[in-house]
Amino acid sequence: MSEPVFDLEQMRKLTNKDRLLSLVFKDLMSRKGFKDEREVYQIIFNGYVLNDSIMEDEYMNC
Repeated sequence: MSEPVFDLEQMRKLTNKDRLLSLVFKDLMSRKGFKDEREVYQIIFNGYVLNDSIMEDEYMNC
């Protein structure tokens, strides 16, 4: 299977499905330094999805 590539819509779907990612997203968006939704989703993708086989599978199925 190929390595997942960041896709904004796919990350939105995964974040809406996953409680932890949803909480992380809300937390990051509430901080002063983060106002760009795309940037926050990219951070979550890099930190929580990549190199985690279970999360990669969930992401690919969104």
